[in-house]
Amino acid sequence: MTATLDAAEAAVRAGEMARARALYEAVEDRDGGSARLHYGLGFIALHAGEAETARDRLEACLRLDPEHAKAMAALGSALLAMGEPAAALARFEAARARAPGANAAMNVAVAALRAGAYDRALPALDALAQETRLGARERAEAFRLRAEALGGLNRLEDALAAVAKAQTLDPQALAIHRTAGTLLRRARRAEEALRHLMAAWDGGSRQRALALEIAATQQALRNGAGCREWLDRALGTERGVEGEREVAALWARAAGLHERENDLAAASAAADKALSLDPKDRVARLMMAVLARRGGEMDRARGLIDGLLVEAGAAESMGLQFEAARLAEATGRPADALEHAVRANALAARPPHVVRMRGDRAARLEAMEAALAAIERMSLVQRAPPPPAPSPPTRAPKGPRPVFLIGMPRSGTTLVGDRLGRHAAVTVAVETSAIERAVALVEKETGKRYPDCVMALSSELAARARETAREAWRQRLGTAYEAAASADGALLLDQHPFNAERLAMITALYPGAPILRLVRDPRDVALSCFLQDFRLTAATAPFVDLEEAAHMVARLEAMLSDLVACTGAHIETVVFEDLIADPVRAFADLQRALNLRPDPAILDEAADMGAARTASYAQVAGPITDRGVGRWRRYAGILPAGWTDILAETAERLGYPAG
Repeated sequence: MTATLDAAEAAVRAGEMARARALYEAVEDRDGGSARLHYGLGFIALHAGEAETARDRLEACLRLDPEHAKAMAALGSALLAMGEPAAALARFEAARARAPGANAAMNVAVAALRAGAYDRALPALDALAQETRLGARERAEAFRLRAEALGGLNRLEDALAAVAKAQTLDPQALAIHRTAGTLLRRARRAEEALRHLMAAWDGGSRQRALALEIAATQQALRNGAGCREWLDRALGTERGVEGEREVAALWARAAGLHERENDLAAASAAADKALSLDPKDRVARLMMAVLARRGGEMDRARGLIDGLLVEAGAAESMGLQFEAARLAEATGRPADALEHAVRANALAARPPHVVRMRGDRAARLEAMEAALAAIERMSLVQRAPPPPAPSPPTRAPKGPRPVFLIGMPRSGTTLVGDRLGRHAAVTVAVETSAIERAVALVEKETGKRYPDCVMALSSELAARARETAREAWRQRLGTAYEAAASADGALLLDQHPFNAERLAMITALYPGAPILRLVRDPRDVALSCFLQDFRLTAATAPFVDLEEAAHMVARLEAMLSDLVACTGAHIETVVFEDLIADPVRAFADLQRALNLRPDPAILDEAADMGAARTASYAQVAGPITDRGVGRWRRYAGILPAGWTDILAETAERLGYPAG
């Protein structure tokens, strides 16, 4: 029997799988199974694409030999092929613990990425990146996968650095270009993204998803013809190698793209096409519910949502629960809305990296307090008299004149940014890293943390910091930035709520630059943050818990008010409720404050707002309404006891009534 098993294994090594299978089966017929035999037949089944048979054989092997590392790894591959990445990851990690090495680390990384366990992928990828025995291509792939993991954790700047490293190691790899393009599109650097995605295109039949990515990028660039061309390539009648379910998934994704673009007719057509190919596609069915709600067909939307919620496993969909919450609120059922939002946020809070970000809340608050204390010290020093401040530029600065739009998330920054962005003289940069990059440069050069580094800012360093910010805006906006830079009187509106914490740097680098601060009832802000399905980062992770959201909003608003007082920044306050009550007057006042000629496009409800740029887009895509004013009052009887008390002082300080 041993000689036959030896011969079978030799046949496997020679690639003679049919002969090897026959030898293994002959042994099994005579003497029954052994761990060695089950592993061999499992390996052959895996090689033949028989994933379920491979799983059964490899599990049998491990019952007989629980420490068989090769069987663990092969079982992980079988489970991955069966669409069970979480189970595969557990097997790969067990195999790696018993037999470390580059292949074992790569298996762990790939399974972790497929399972969405990005934090578990990083240690394996870090080990691969340091593996000197790997060739350049293998190390490049490790850095590419690291970029995907960092992107999954919403650490986009780190992800872009990792994919850039991958490109230095293997400049021609199509997969690296594709990853770079996807990350750059997420970072809203659409022109750069398109270059990389086009470099990844080889016209093959397996590239439908890439064609759809290119179409989405063309749409972000407002190139309608280019978008239609690539949608045709992605979703045309010529069938590639995919099955109907795979093509249905592409149509469902296209429906979501059209919905975010506010093209509801195209979204409906794409969702219909997806369902004609796969009537069970949940993404397409959910999109039909979204479209029904947005079209005012509330009974139909509710029927679709209720049908999805009762299906096995569907209730574990965060997107479904958030949409159920939106529908419940739109149909006057705040208790149901809150219940679904609680479930959605509980799902959002599960991943380990979100748990870790939430655990950092106390550290972030402590850092905020320390920063505020430092700014208060700076303001006292500056009164007595101030040290020499960085000199303003002796010549006109390059590029359009910057204006900063700050405020709490969900306070109206998206509404104001989108409306001002319709003005012919205004270019909007949404949530860029411009100021963060400037802060990082100044911290590095001075050896001091923000805000203490501001006091050490020289004229030369200030100029370099401004150039760093300009480059970030240029990367985000591409040719739109160049067009604004060459236009007389052009403004660049930097829209980023969390830049409020960087006011000391903004006022030092751009003395006299207009700063627009949005103010909204903090109870509406905190509740809206909880009800919104944000892409979670360290800044937005607290919003998955209702009370934690209230505490964070209270502290951020208090800090912002103190920062305004300490820095002496010139602030133009925009009250959300006043803007909603009289948008004509509010936007006329804003245009005067910014020295802009009146532009009727700002209030043109038929104007094309283009692609969704923030989480709040759907709420501002249509006419301005008052449905968001006093939102918290509709939930007053069902909010946790004492919740409004957390925000009472903040509301009073901002001028809002208690009841």
